[in-house]
Amino acid sequence: MYDINSYSIDYNKKPQKPQLFLCKPDRTIIAKLKEAYNIEQKLKLGNINELTFDLPIVVDIHGKLVDNSHIDMIKKRYLIKVVVGNFSEWYIIDEITKSSDDEEDYVSVHCFSLGYELKDKNIIEYKKDNVNATQVLTDILKNTIWTTGYIDADFDLKYRSFDVTNTTVLDFVFQIAETFGALIIWDTENRVINLYNPDNVGTDKGLTISYKKYLKAINQEDKDDNVVTRLKVFGKDGLSIERVNPTGTNYIEDFSYFIYPFERDTNKNVIKHSDYMSDGLCNALLDYQELIESKTSEFNNYLSQLENL
Repeated sequence: MYDINSYSIDYNKKPQKPQLFLCKPDRTIIAKLKEAYNIEQKLKLGNINELTFDLPIVVDIHGKLVDNSHIDMIKKRYLIKVVVGNFSEWYIIDEITKSSDDEEDYVSVHCFSLGYELKDKNIIEYKKDNVNATQVLTDILKNTIWTTGYIDADFDLKYRSFDVTNTTVLDFVFQIAETFGALIIWDTENRVINLYNPDNVGTDKGLTISYKKYLKAINQEDKDDNVVTRLKVFGKDGLSIERVNPTGTNYIEDFSYFIYPFERDTNKNVIKHSDYMSDGLCNALLDYQELIESKTSEFNNYLSQLENL
């Protein structure tokens, strides 16, 4: 039996409240969301974590109600840095919902942990035989800004075959983990993917369920699941557009979603700034676009000559 008198409780200690920082996609911190409430993290072992929180439309500053300036700063695909004690994790904003009810007006924000950005990267075809975990994970991450980290030695002693078409990098990562029986540990601070043996990680403490109340409200959803900046074109037998594309690639690009509302005059003086990109990056992308357009006619002439020959 346990001696209850040998244990003591420090009633002065309080649960640590997560600190939320709003950041641009390049991780530049632009605001601390002190007024955030109903903060909830759904931690999913081996999967993508979720974060939800609410922001009031108006806040009390020195006894006066004013519009919350952070509301206009919150944008889809901006990042949220969550700090709890010495632990920090990065999330990407996925959904913004403006709500109004009898008691208050507020904005609800839904985020996925940063690994969710791999959902935007596609794999048209991957077919290899006898590859271990390090080889296949390195292959599929080479065109992303994510890298491999710790991989249990057991998974490099196993060799598997993969034949995958038309999937996302994120889904392929989950498939690799399932194939090798690995547990994914996401390092969102360094954009690193680790594969651990489940037997060597943590303790199973069961499932915790929290109950929610259903409220009658008006919702306006701002969701961003289908933003595409690069469209890869493939036809039958792997036929693509390299030969007729002025850039010589098998894809076309359009960054106008992230450039908006950037504007410049004829002398390239900046009139309006982009919400997502730096002025230098916007100028470079627009210059590149103008260069391609200026060479398209010349390229088509050469292409016609080549076809005649």
